[in-house]
Amino acid sequence: MFALLREYFENRKKNNDKRSFIVGFDYAAGTLLRGEETPISLESYSSDCFEADSSSRMFDKGVAEATTVLCNLGAIVDDR
Repeated sequence: MFALLREYFENRKKNNDKRSFIVGFDYAAGTLLRGEETPISLESYSSDCFEADSSSRMFDKGVAEATTVLCNLGAIVDDR
């Protein structure tokens, strides 16, 4: 019984982390492509995405990944 509950909550946390990453990626990609934000301004909003206890770390990782991908594709200019 406890093993099933543990598995349920671990899966729920993984799904929430994945969802937060996708939301962060989508937000950053949208604002960068519309020209509302720049990579440096997005970076200033996000916390250190490698903090172990940061509640928004997956969102911040999504923002960082979107910025990197768009810069590598040449869709935006990297001003960092």
